Amino acid sequence: MKYYAKKVPNKKWDYIVIGSGIGGMATAALLGYFGKKVLLLERHYQPGGFTHTFSRRGYTWDVGVHTIGQIGSHYLEGRILRTLTDNAVEWKSMGEVCEIFHYPDKTISIYGDIQKQIQMLSQMFPKERKAIQQYFSTVKKALCNLEMYYGARCLFPHYLSIADRILGRNSWKWFGKTTMEVMEPLFHNTKLFDILTARWVYYGSPPDESSFGIQAVIDRHFHEGGYYPVGGGKQLTTAFLKKIYHQGGETRVCAEVKQICIENDRAVGVELKNGEKIFAPRTVAAIPLHSLPKILPQPIPSWLQQVQKMPSTPAHLCLHLGFKEDIRTLGATTANAWLFKDYGVQYATWDVHHEETPGILYCSFPSLKEGKQKNHTAEIITFVPWESFAQWKDTTWKKRGAQYEEMKEQITQKILQRFWQYFPKLRNAVDYVELSTPLSTNHFMGTSNGSIYGLAPTPQRYHSPWTRPRTPLNGLFLSGSDMASPGIIGAMMGGVLAAVACCPVAGSKFLLKHMFAKK
Repeated sequence: MKYYAKKVPNKKWDYIVIGSGIGGMATAALLGYFGKKVLLLERHYQPGGFTHTFSRRGYTWDVGVHTIGQIGSHYLEGRILRTLTDNAVEWKSMGEVCEIFHYPDKTISIYGDIQKQIQMLSQMFPKERKAIQQYFSTVKKALCNLEMYYGARCLFPHYLSIADRILGRNSWKWFGKTTMEVMEPLFHNTKLFDILTARWVYYGSPPDESSFGIQAVIDRHFHEGGYYPVGGGKQLTTAFLKKIYHQGGETRVCAEVKQICIENDRAVGVELKNGEKIFAPRTVAAIPLHSLPKILPQPIPSWLQQVQKMPSTPAHLCLHLGFKEDIRTLGATTANAWLFKDYGVQYATWDVHHEETPGILYCSFPSLKEGKQKNHTAEIITFVPWESFAQWKDTTWKKRGAQYEEMKEQITQKILQRFWQYFPKLRNAVDYVELSTPLSTNHFMGTSNGSIYGLAPTPQRYHSPWTRPRTPLNGLFLSGSDMASPGIIGAMMGGVLAAVACCPVAGSKFLLKHMFAKK
């Protein structure tokens, strides 16, 4: 059964949620859990945002689900995820080694067991043994009251300054420092520094720009390895939408919002592109903050103008491969493979016009993680400047012209050239190739400039009074990764924070129940 449709029953809605990514789905599911009637709107024909999948010629790929951590019942995030999906998603471990870093001079296995990881790094860099221990101790220290820090962000705006510094004082301090500022004094070996910060690719800002708080969040996220939903990311979409439906909510697709309706300085509903108006006392925008001005009446309010000045995370390319043979016999594994041209972040973003091959490739083999697919697949991701694709921003999907298609083919061959260096046996097994660009991200995800994660996770972002679920506009709330952190679990928690801000009493009880539940 599909839990979404182009037409849904007319009801008296308590909330309208714009955007059906995991942040919007989490908000709608939790508001329904609180007894509210929720209408979830999606601009495209398929809901789910970065959790949906797509297929070509019998091959299936995930759009954004590659590896997920913290799903265990001893994590707050894992307990909340199970509640909001009715524990309907089956998870499969990616194994003892969840990732492999390939550098020019060495290959490093990244273990799910954090103690084993510390031991391995200490053996590789014996002179840095003390610094390694100190780093992981600092990560733990930075996150010791993370729940209180995020909880403080749900309060009314005039309490924010006090709440940040009192309720979330410890994490607030670490989120206000850059990763470089915290980590550079610890290490003498620059290669070790680069290895420990390599996962900045998961949140989109290099160490000299990113908040150390987000570095700590991502590091802890994988302390017990990575997991993958059996059946792919669409299982998350189905579980969330089913929960919403059975709580009296509805999910409507092909329902693009033209603008949020405002009367007497209050959000009162939405107007769709087809002219239809839908009203509700409260509206939640579960879309990237940089895209919010597109659906607000002009002029843009001053608080949102400040947000627009914040940087975005980079745009990205994703090359989708389908194989006609069993790739397990050809060198592929469940572990994500990171291919680095060299150490350092100077290779962070690939200038497709002037650099022969990308400096970083992130390679995932979803068919091996899922375990049940017969037709094997790979996804290869790298960051690129939006400017390389900006000239086609006003063109239509699949109708962007010969020059664009020629450029895509050149990019594809350059990516494959690097990929074959590490996986040469896969070359003759390729049966299908398709490249998605930042223009696809804009089209399907409603992003700005193809940004993969939304707002860059900088200290400025985490100390801003405007990157919170509550807005100065009565009746309007914000949801998604920009409210918490990048990634699937981060966006889900951003959705949870939005629902808590909407219903503070019920939300506080929900959080306390899950914080102190038996593990």
